[in-house]
Amino acid sequence: SQLTALDIGSNCIGDAGAVPVVKALAGHASLRELHLDYNALGISCAAALKEVLCELHLTSLWLHGNDDLGELAEELQAKLNSGRRDPTQENADEEIEVCH
Repeated sequence: SQLTALDIGSNCIGDAGAVPVVKALAGHASLRELHLDYNALGISCAAALKEVLCELHLTSLWLHGNDDLGELAEELQAKLNSGRRDPTQENADEEIEVCH
């Protein structure tokens, strides 16, 4: 079976809990939805997300409620959407929803 959605929102796991999870997602190209909302995430998690985004084909990334991310959430959205401009990728014309 393939992992298509992971919702670990509202757990206040912080970067210490989220970074290992995000790094473990690198091999899961089937993942479409990732909910990391309300987890007190910061710069370390944003950096980990940037590292693995090129390997994922997300259609939805939930980051709201992570006040320390601030503008980093917008940077992640831009990176996700720019990576989707490859016409060989499924649904390449769709914008990725990043809730922050």
